[in-house]
Amino acid sequence: MRSTATEKIIIGAGRQAVESFYLIKDINPTDDITAFAVDSPEEGEELMGKKVVALLDLLNHYKNNPFKPAFIVAIGAVDINKRLVQTIKQAGFPFFSAINPQVVVDRQLFVGEGVTIAAGTVITCNTHIGNYSLINIGCTISHDCIIGDYVNISPGCHLAGRVVIEDEVFVGTGASFIPKVRVGKGSVVAAGAVVTKDVPPYTLVAGVPAVVKKQLAGASLINR
Repeated sequence: MRSTATEKIIIGAGRQAVESFYLIKDINPTDDITAFAVDSPEEGEELMGKKVVALLDLLNHYKNNPFKPAFIVAIGAVDINKRLVQTIKQAGFPFFSAINPQVVVDRQLFVGEGVTIAAGTVITCNTHIGNYSLINIGCTISHDCIIGDYVNISPGCHLAGRVVIEDEVFVGTGASFIPKVRVGKGSVVAAGAVVTKDVPPYTLVAGVPAVVKKQLAGASLINR
């Protein structure tokens, strides 16, 4: 592998990784996406014409190289994302963000590192987007929302003003949130849910309006 400051690595090798690949290329066609990285790739595995490599092998390959690639995580599972990000950070590697041009970053209070905001998503103003969070296609996020770290918001979700999504929350496709509700850390909001009141930490909520269906054990239930 070449070693230049512009190299970028996508973590994951599923369909989310493919979407991230196209988003990155749409934002800047000249970006050098070197490889996809996972825990245990199949021998000779490729995606989008790039090698799929073992993450630990990749980190070892670059550990003494002053020109380290930057990473972005593209896996649907919140817990896997967090584990891989921590491994990469501990090894001293940087992250980059992929944010569609419809989002005006200068109008936001904070946008963290390693953030993905996909095509078709609109974010108005004064919003906090935490580190290593993924906001998928076609979402709308109104003023003064707070989205924590390691959050995964699926396609077509809608957040009214002053909604708070705490760290490590997974939001299913098409979920909606009325103003000022708070979703506690580690919770899962089911697809199509309409959240009209606060969600306790580490719970699964579903329905219209959303109600608690079960307590979670402090770890994501979402498969890769």
